[in-house]
Amino acid sequence: MIRVLSQEDWNYRLRIASRKGDLEEVERCLQNFADIDSCSDLGNTALSFAALPGHVNIVRYLCAEGANINKMAKPQGRTPLSWAVQGCSLDVVKILLEMYPTINAADYDGKTPLINAILESTTDIASMLINAGADINGCNASGNTPLAIAVENNRLDMVQLLLENNADISNLGKKEKPPLSAAARVDINAINSDGNTALTYAVEAKNDSIVEFLIEHDADPCKCGKNGKTPLRAAVEKQSLPLITYLLDHGAESTIQTAFLVAIETRNLDIIRLLIQKGVNLNAAYNSGHTPLTKALELGYFEIAEFLVENGADCKSYDKSKLCLFDYVSGNNLGMIEFLVKLGVSLDLVGSGGYTPLTKAAEMENFKLVKYLVEKGAKLNQPDENGKNALSIAAVKCSFRIVKYLLDAGADREIAKTELDSYASWNDDVKFCLKMTRKEEDIVTGTGHEEADTK
Repeated sequence: MIRVLSQEDWNYRLRIASRKGDLEEVERCLQNFADIDSCSDLGNTALSFAALPGHVNIVRYLCAEGANINKMAKPQGRTPLSWAVQGCSLDVVKILLEMYPTINAADYDGKTPLINAILESTTDIASMLINAGADINGCNASGNTPLAIAVENNRLDMVQLLLENNADISNLGKKEKPPLSAAARVDINAINSDGNTALTYAVEAKNDSIVEFLIEHDADPCKCGKNGKTPLRAAVEKQSLPLITYLLDHGAESTIQTAFLVAIETRNLDIIRLLIQKGVNLNAAYNSGHTPLTKALELGYFEIAEFLVENGADCKSYDKSKLCLFDYVSGNNLGMIEFLVKLGVSLDLVGSGGYTPLTKAAEMENFKLVKYLVEKGAKLNQPDENGKNALSIAAVKCSFRIVKYLLDAGADREIAKTELDSYASWNDDVKFCLKMTRKEEDIVTGTGHEEADTK
């Protein structure tokens, strides 16, 4: 039995033949009344199937037979011109442009032929589209101009082409990201509503070649708006040593101070070291009241703080009363505590909750911290704002080792008498400890010898 092909069969064969470049089969399909503009399930015509692989003879034949050069359909259709652009076929693009297509028609994902050229093709094809009237400032579905897309995708060749053809930085698109601009035509240092310039965005994209291109075209390496960030700060945030070095070598050194605080936040010693080598002032006072050292201390980065001091940060240039060991005791950060003690920070300053560092260490039952603080000179008997001292707290917490240590260190048992008596009432170890320390106190003071001997 001979199967008779339906029109849908011939339509399908037409698209397959067009993709393969089989002109004879294309002619046969059309002779059997295939619909020249029928679309595949994804929305593409025979002309699109021929355009992508660059089958010039098929494209020319289909155009001569009246194919719709703008036809596409959902869900994933592109115009034949966009497919030709993606296929990098200069000859096919030229043929289609001679048919006067809708040159700015967006495909299924909102891209015009020019934007597709920037993403997937050559400058020759992009130039041909521009010369044929492509909108050089037309946005894609996401609101980005061709110039912004070229920047984001590191297409320096396309950036240069667009600049040469007067791409307009004042047309920022929906996202208001200024891409680039040619200094001779528009303001290369324009600031958008976020307070940033094109150079800052190029730095954030970590596009070294575009950053260099902008600098060579007189972009200001120091400029930002009220709420923006300088290019150097952006480079530090991205932790790009090559870009940081390049910007500092090309005029950004005057913004090194603000970038330095950000460097401290990154905790990147390589960047901090580089900025110090480039001359940052380690003792600069910022509007926030910080110096680089106090910023590191606030963040709890004691290794950074120590590095700053080793490199010349003045530990006497800030108000130590604003630094409280309590914050680091509560976080059990012995390294930072040791560092701050070296700097001369008060051992007894009351912190949040009314605690002193020593009473907090006792409350945490942290013997190591208690011992360290006492050895460094913390006041044994100083009550905190809650009226408690380290000994009374240790007794309530039943921390015998801390109780014994504090008593041996000379803590006044009378200020913790109630808590100690309660603890000793059921714990013989505490009772014996209190008796022994009482005897030792009597011997030292020279009182109660006979009483001690008779007991």
